[in-house]
Amino acid sequence: METRAIDIEEGSTRLERLAAGSTIVLEHGVLRIEAAPQWLAETVVRPRTVLRSGAAWQVDSAGWVAFTATELARYRVRRPSHPGADASRWAMNRLADSLGRIARALRRRARHSTRTSAPS
Repeated sequence: METRAIDIEEGSTRLERLAAGSTIVLEHGVLRIEAAPQWLAETVVRPRTVLRSGAAWQVDSAGWVAFTATELARYRVRRPSHPGADASRWAMNRLADSLGRIARALRRRARHSTRTSAPS
């Protein structure tokens, strides 16, 4: 997992493009965070949060995140080892579920065809 420290002066704003699953850890200071824009019903919203020294925040959805320091701050960004790791894991789980359903259906069909083909 990649980690790097960033210093930001009081009153400054920094924009960063972050992957979902990235974690922000505030080492010192106070940081106002505006998450990447998201659709809620038919409205675009930017979830906001405030971090204080020692707090952490996880990025829910990928995109541009704004960091504004209300006092001198240092934060660390921990990016996931593979930005698509969660999506890949989800896809593999879906594939495994689908293959399991197909295998069960084929077994049922095979059992049904052996019963119907047996002489009466």
